[in-house]
Amino acid sequence: MSNTISSVKKEECYGCRSCEQICPKQCISVLPDNEGFLYPSVNEDVCIKCGLCVKHCPIFNKTENTNPIYLGLRLKDDKELSESASGGVFAGFADYILENGGVIFGCAFDENLQARHIKVDNKAELKLIKGSKYVTSDTRETYREVAEILKNYPEKIVFYTGTPCQISGLYSFLGKKPEKLFTADIICHGVPSQKLFNKYIEWLSKKTNDKIIYYGFRDKDVSGWTCGGKTKTKTKTKTKTINGAVDPYYSSFMRGETYRQSCYQCAFADIKKRSGDITMGDFWGIETAHPKFYSSKGVSCCMLNNDKGKFLFEKNRSRFEFIETSADKITRKNGNLLHPTKKPTVRDTIYNGIDDLPVEKFISKLYAPLPKRIVRYMISLIPSELKIVIKRILKL
Repeated sequence: MSNTISSVKKEECYGCRSCEQICPKQCISVLPDNEGFLYPSVNEDVCIKCGLCVKHCPIFNKTENTNPIYLGLRLKDDKELSESASGGVFAGFADYILENGGVIFGCAFDENLQARHIKVDNKAELKLIKGSKYVTSDTRETYREVAEILKNYPEKIVFYTGTPCQISGLYSFLGKKPEKLFTADIICHGVPSQKLFNKYIEWLSKKTNDKIIYYGFRDKDVSGWTCGGKTKTKTKTKTKTINGAVDPYYSSFMRGETYRQSCYQCAFADIKKRSGDITMGDFWGIETAHPKFYSSKGVSCCMLNNDKGKFLFEKNRSRFEFIETSADKITRKNGNLLHPTKKPTVRDTIYNGIDDLPVEKFISKLYAPLPKRIVRYMISLIPSELKIVIKRILKL
């Protein structure tokens, strides 16, 4: 193992910024590459080869879960459930943290639709970090901010949420697992770059002839609890719904064509190696795994990976309707708990031309072949409840 982060291969790096924030000489800069993904760059003239950047890199710090508890759950509060992507597991835990004077870190879009991690300490701002964002979130200096809060306010609870690699990056930066720090990782397919999302928003803006000021990937008021169904964009003058089954950005994301290179060999796409105290995601397949617990309003699956995760759930169990389930039932429709997304052949060229091609021509690369789009569009028009009935008939 080398004693500088320069030795880490590009295919391994998660872009979490732990190395940048731990460097005592501040000689590491994390910058976007030509595809828009963040990677560290070392100023060798200033570097003292102390090795801290490597020591605190999540690539070399792995977690092994022992005896997790598997749950299916949904919030009892229908209003808050309607504002959540699935069953509202994050919202339920977040309310508890805020009610007890804590702070929460999670991904939010800023006014220019740039995804970045922010700190939230009140209910009004909590909505900013609710919901799915299928784009890389920049952690910025939040690891250092967490460390300062835990040091200066030892009684304050901190709840940090993100992708598994971001949670692992936080623990690697801290070099320990503080008692007052709680974490939750999401079941992650992989992440496209912010640069690609910017290009897509530019394309949408041209189509609507107005600036896009809001983007929601999984708004339930558009299509209910779905995956790859409809999302919503809002401009100052109009609302436009997006059919995720055929939309170029959304559908290419679902096909796994636009992810960071390290996503295709993610070490955390393993149910036994989750980095957070809690793992949360959609309970896809709940209609067959636990048909009586299915709800069109959404159901989350939740893994309580350690004692801290179990403690947090016990403090909040009254907020949820829940059932105990099994690893087999959760993973049946959540393949990224078993293995990383397989890298499609098109990934090697998907970002080519992002700076040079006209926006319409570049975005056209993200479309599936027309016959597949037609089939997916027709399937997307079938109501969720009817799809469930069809699946049951086909299994008879």
